[in-house]
This record gives sequence, structure tokens and C-alpha cells, in this order.
Amino acid sequence: MTTNRLHPLRPRVFDLALTLVVACATVSIPALPAHAGCGCQKAPPELASVRPNATYAGTQLSLFDARFVAGQAYDVDFLSGTTSSTATVATTAVSRRDLADGAVKPQVVVTLPTLPLGPTAIRVRSGATTLFTLSDAAFTVVPQPVAVPETLGGASYANYRAAIGRDGTFYVSLDMSAVKLPRLFRAQAQGYPLVFASDAVAFYNTQGFLMQLLDETMAGLNPTEVEEAMRLISSLRDQGLTVVVVEHVMRAVMSLSDRIVVLNQGVKIAEGPPGEIAADPRVIQAYLGKEYQRA
Repeated sequence: MTTNRLHPLRPRVFDLALTLVVACATVSIPALPAHAGCGCQKAPPELASVRPNATYAGTQLSLFDARFVAGQAYDVDFLSGTTSSTATVATTAVSRRDLADGAVKPQVVVTLPTLPLGPTAIRVRSGATTLFTLSDAAFTVVPQPVAVPETLGGASYANYRAAIGRDGTFYVSLDMSAVKLPRLFRAQAQGYPLVFASDAVAFYNTQGFLMQLLDETMAGLNPTEVEEAMRLISSLRDQGLTVVVVEHVMRAVMSLSDRIVVLNQGVKIAEGPPGEIAADPRVIQAYLGKEYQRA
């Protein structure tokens, strides 16, 4: 799990509604034309040279460069950005399908050695020749994962150390492989002087692919789970906490909110209490269409 946009406020409670969790999956699908992920036709971003961009010791990472030759030997140097520690791994390039674009290409695949947490530079050498170097802004060593149980109950992890990337991203590793059923998790960082906005939290799998944003958490939940999530948010509000919810489940929005802000294509079109929002013609038109506006 990664999060950024840190805010220096008092610790808060994070409630995660999970309906489907995949710890690590490899799928076989036909390659499709790549787009930017925005529904538009602009060019997609350049593929990263290291994937994933954050992982823990003992897991594999893949390096990409047009100069790699399958079957050729390479040395991969890891240089900690927070200490003087270094480690070198010898490996041989292989030809594999790149899951990002579907193309088969030479890759240097290595198992990450034990290194200090935090930003880490990577250098790839062929003999005495350095092919390329990635700055420590491109890769972060994160802690070993906390195993999340499927059984009901609670657990506490004292003196847990997270990792901070060069850009300030906060990394926590979770092992969700034992969780097969829908579960509602509540996690609190005790004594941690920061709070994270829900839209700043993201889940990635061990291959580096985005799995879920901590946003619109009621989407996909069944009615019973929605009710449970609503009760949980209400209990937080009753404790005196201000809760900002980004959601499209209108039953939840109207029941929980004291004040609602409505966005349409990124532009605010209305703000006010639930009763006013429900009767606002701009909101009705945006969500239902002009034919539903009152005369």
C-alpha cells in the first residue's frame, strides 16, 4: 500500500472496505492498443525502466533497457539512498512478455537483496561498462509485509517501520493472500502525526500494478456491507471526527452527509445540505438528464 500527500494533523482511523483482493496474479490476455488511461487517445506515459518501483527483500523486480540482450550476463548494483550500504546481484537477461504493453523483450530480472528501507539507486553493468543508472527517486525498498488474517479480531504491531520514498510517498506492505472473503478492515497508526486523504491512498500488487484506490469504497459492496460501512462512518462522526467521503452511492451520500459538494467532469456545480442538493436542477441534469428536471 502506498500513500502520499501527507498532512501534519493528528492520527486518524482508516477504514478499508475490501470486496476482492489479489495478492499477486499473472494473467494472460491479448495485447491491446495502449492509451493514457483517461478515456482519450493521447499517448500513454513512457514505460518505467524498473518494475515494480517499490518492493521488499526476497521479491523479484524487472529492469528494462533496449540494450539488454537475452542470455547475456549483467551485474545489478543497488545503492541505498539513506546509508552507505550497497549490494550487487549477478544475473542473466531473459526474454519475456512485458505485461505493460504485451511485447516480448529482453529483461533483467533479479531478486531484491536485503537493504535499508527507503530510496535506492540501481545501476546495471555489463562487465566494466555501465549501461544505465536509475536515481533513488525511481525505486524504494519497503518493509516486509504484515500478514492480514481473514479471521475476525484484531492485531497490533509494535515498532513497525514503514518506508518513505524520495518523493515523500509513505509505503506499508500488506500480505493479503490469506483473505478470500469480503472483509471490512480498520487500521490505525498509533502515535503517527500525519493523516492521509482517502484519494491519496493506493494499493499495488507485488508486480507493481495498481489494484485499488482508497476512494468510493462502497462501490461493489452488497446492501448489507453498505449498511455496515455507513454505521462505521457514522460512529466516527459521533466521536467528533470530520469525515470526507468520496462516493457515488447516493443512499449513503444523502444519509451520512451534513454538507455535499457535487462535481461534474471535475467542476463544482453545487454545494449545500442534502435537501438542497437533491432539489438542485444542475445536479438533476448532470446525474439524470434534462428530461428529469422539474418544470
